[in-house]
Amino acid sequence: MSSLKNNLTYFGKKKAASHIEIIFSFILFVGFVFFLLYFIQPFRTQTLQDSVLISLKDSVFNSVSVNLTSVLVNFSDGAPKNKPCRLNSTLVPGTENMGVINISTTRPEFSYLYYSDSPDILLQNLSACNKNRDYPLGNINNLVVLSDYELQNFTDKYTNNYSLLKEELGLLPNTDFSIRSSRYSMEKEPPEQVSVIAGVYRRLVLYGNGTLINEDFIIRVW
Repeated sequence: MSSLKNNLTYFGKKKAASHIEIIFSFILFVGFVFFLLYFIQPFRTQTLQDSVLISLKDSVFNSVSVNLTSVLVNFSDGAPKNKPCRLNSTLVPGTENMGVINISTTRPEFSYLYYSDSPDILLQNLSACNKNRDYPLGNINNLVVLSDYELQNFTDKYTNNYSLLKEELGLLPNTDFSIRSSRYSMEKEPPEQVSVIAGVYRRLVLYGNGTLINEDFIIRVW
């Protein structure tokens, strides 16, 4: 009986020691994994690449952006044949145009006037008003949009002076990028076995005739 009791005690101690060894091994394994993650940090490379992509996207879009202002005009007596030349003594398109790039009529008594500082805009021919009167203004909205004119210049610089463009964008010499959309192509092929990170960004593009079109830009950096 005493021998059996001793055997049970022995096996109990052995089982407890086995559990302790398993727990200790697990702690060592977890510690080793955290050690590798701390020194290798595989997630840091992805984070840095994301940061480079976002910084590049902001630099590119800022360099090709222009201001666009839309003004809602109320024609209380219906839309005249000649657009207004005086708007509450604030905006005076008239025969001088004053940067009016487009007039969009939504209802017979309402129109939107669009103003922009883009250098390539073809100004509309606005005749002087027949009546020297004020027209009520509605909402005035200010937007920042991309300019087709600036995008064309950017594309030309990408093709003909890529190194200078990278310097202006603040990119390191060993960093490259490409931009593609349905209307613009600034592309280089990355070397094989190089990590490439990309993003798709939708922006409004203002064209010389005053139209606005949504464009999806695919930006890649490596």
